[in-house]
Amino acid sequence: MRIEPVYWAVDRLALKLTDVLRIEGYNSVVGALPAAAVNMLPIEQTNALLVFATEQTLLDHIVGWTRDLDQPSQADPLKRLFYYQVKNTN
Repeated sequence: MRIEPVYWAVDRLALKLTDVLRIEGYNSVVGALPAAAVNMLPIEQTNALLVFATEQTLLDHIVGWTRDLDQPSQADPLKRLFYYQVKNTN
């Protein structure tokens, strides 16, 4: 499966997803080796994350976590854009 995050750098998202999955009891790694229940391969040039899993239900679970994490409020606060209405311009 290919995931293209909007608000996260792909390498940081891969590490966060790996942490979450490990806490839930899944064997998850970033990279091709060693083989695990979930292997994630970040492609930084296109900001895409390739995810390989042993079961479709696990891929669906990862999609759910990605939707939860890939929100403006969950991304790196130092890389957010802020817009302010101009006041007192006279």
